Amino acid sequence: MKKRIILFFICLCCSVLQAEKIRILQYNLTQYTNQYAGCSFDLFQKDSCLRQIFTYAKPDIIAVNEIGANVRYAQRILNNCLNINGVHKWAMGALTEFSSENSEGLANMVFYNSEKLQLHSSQHVANTVRDFNIYKLYLKTPQLILGDTNFLVVVVAHLKAGRTFEDATLRTSQVECLIEYLEQYDLMDNYILCGDLNIYSATEQAFQLLINGANSTVCFHDPIAVYADWHNNARYAYLHTQSTHKTQGNCFAMGGLNDRFDFILVSNAILNGSKDIRALPNSYCVLGQDGNHFCEDIISLKNELFPRNLLEALYDMSDHLPVLLDLEISKKTEKYNWSAIKDIDIKIFEPADRQLEFTIVDRRKHTYTMELLTIFGQIVYKKDIQTEIGKNTFSIDMHNLPNGIYCLRLSSEGVYTTRKIVKK
Repeated sequence: MKKRIILFFICLCCSVLQAEKIRILQYNLTQYTNQYAGCSFDLFQKDSCLRQIFTYAKPDIIAVNEIGANVRYAQRILNNCLNINGVHKWAMGALTEFSSENSEGLANMVFYNSEKLQLHSSQHVANTVRDFNIYKLYLKTPQLILGDTNFLVVVVAHLKAGRTFEDATLRTSQVECLIEYLEQYDLMDNYILCGDLNIYSATEQAFQLLINGANSTVCFHDPIAVYADWHNNARYAYLHTQSTHKTQGNCFAMGGLNDRFDFILVSNAILNGSKDIRALPNSYCVLGQDGNHFCEDIISLKNELFPRNLLEALYDMSDHLPVLLDLEISKKTEKYNWSAIKDIDIKIFEPADRQLEFTIVDRRKHTYTMELLTIFGQIVYKKDIQTEIGKNTFSIDMHNLPNGIYCLRLSSEGVYTTRKIVKK
């Protein structure tokens, strides 16, 4: 089958400030698998609960823990809880190699709204306890074809549970492993950490490594800046995420809501909004938590903040509560001057349809820099060209380039014009 180069015209706007809101939801799903550690769950019931929770929360990024380490469980959530009722916008990341080899284990996953975001790459950090997963996403901005977008790195974590000295030591070793990896990883400036950290106090060494590490480039911040002894402390009941159950049942932890285990932590750039992405003030919350259920289950007593059907879904779904945070993503588009170029006509070169040919009709002689870029801004072809007055024909050999979306960009003396090209 012949490969074709199809042209689409792009209109670039003048300088305007655009803002996009991205809502993140972090959730430990409590063994979203058929059987684990002697427990079994009704996944049809869990699916029903998740549908209610996601519909109410309206997230754009969903980071989860304790999903069965087999792609069929992630696909089940995608098909049964997200892409439903005519919705087709949800996509997911990849399970890690470490977890997927252990089909009876539990893993992390990220789901994202593909109308707003696209997955750039996935990494994982394997250790003796549980994997960390690193998902690099980018925003679908109007400037994407110019290679201009905002990247967001999402680290999904699940630290060792337990209150013993050995448990805390394992959490520390996990975080040390993560920090060592992140120091070698291109985090950019906008990154977050989502997860069930199983931390009892901000003074715990594992948490201190995350927020006060020696390397400031991989430090995280609590967006609400509540660093305290959260465990069994009624003062911080509004932040407690575990447990939704007061008494034991269906393998859920018991004791009521008295621990802040689940977090969304952010980089300094996101905290301050210095790199186009900002954590919105007053948007961090624990879904279902009204602050009046200390050491109680989520469906006891009266809750004025959330509807009863949501609370029941949270109770039946997991022994954790989800955490939400809104990010505002702002980007100022550049102003482009079209007056220097009279006309550009790009057409398919036949019969050699792997050749891109285009013409420039110029009023006067110009020297242009001609570039072909991927959607990530990578230049795959660059050449200076000279035009004469009138019609000028140029071509680019695309034979060895993979199929995908490209941008043809011509620039001269600070003036740009672009065309989007799709090679199929």
